[in-house]
Amino acid sequence: PGDPVPAGGPPPPAATLDGEIAQTVVRLKPGYAAARPRLLFGAGDREALRQKAERLPELWAEVLRKARMTRPDNAPAAADIEAGRRYWRVEQVQSAALAAFVTGEDEESPARAAAAWMLAHCRVAVWGNEYRPNRDLQASWNLYHIALGYDILHGRLTAEERGVIRDGLADHARALAEGIRDHEASGIRYDQNHTYIPAAALTAAALALLGETPEAEEWLRFSTAVMRRCRHALGGDGYYYEGTGYWSYALHWHAR
Repeated sequence: PGDPVPAGGPPPPAATLDGEIAQTVVRLKPGYAAARPRLLFGAGDREALRQKAERLPELWAEVLRKARMTRPDNAPAAADIEAGRRYWRVEQVQSAALAAFVTGEDEESPARAAAAWMLAHCRVAVWGNEYRPNRDLQASWNLYHIALGYDILHGRLTAEERGVIRDGLADHARALAEGIRDHEASGIRYDQNHTYIPAAALTAAALALLGETPEAEEWLRFSTAVMRRCRHALGGDGYYYEGTGYWSYALHWHAR
């Protein structure tokens, strides 16, 4: 409030979250919801990514290392997924999906591994059952990386696999949206990573599910409104009240 708004820029934050949602307009490129993949890159970007992998072998080696760690036979057990044990390993799904996309249609191993991990997660109803079950950081990490994997590998999944993963993403997106709503009713902290990490994950899931899940457009407007309020709450000088450790852990979710 009181900050100058550039001509033609976004309106100032509304007094309430509902007011923010009402004034939020999400503009997508024409045909966005018909294309796959669409979140991080498009189908026509494969050659550019191949060239980048050749140009930056150390970075590409790290992608392949994580992809090799994502094997069908070491997908997390349901009990571990529910408890949120080693939930950060789910980022390997994104690595395996990327490896499959870049190496081409003749390389099935990373795609099959990513599919096995996504299916294992999406058959579990609760992601993280301790603090704010199914509604906090463990659920957010899973939702974000599985949404990316689903988008990248959409055309290489069977119809049955797509159904299981799509329904799992939708169920957990719904839970995260409800969690943010409940959090907001109890006094939300918009500068808190427990607000914007779930909102960023919800954004990814909403974009991945556009055209397939009716609620996706609603989730996209909602998460966009939440993220805008989070950015308004953060200072422009780089200060973060939880210190530099959390700055490096959490704030890159805004870039995501």
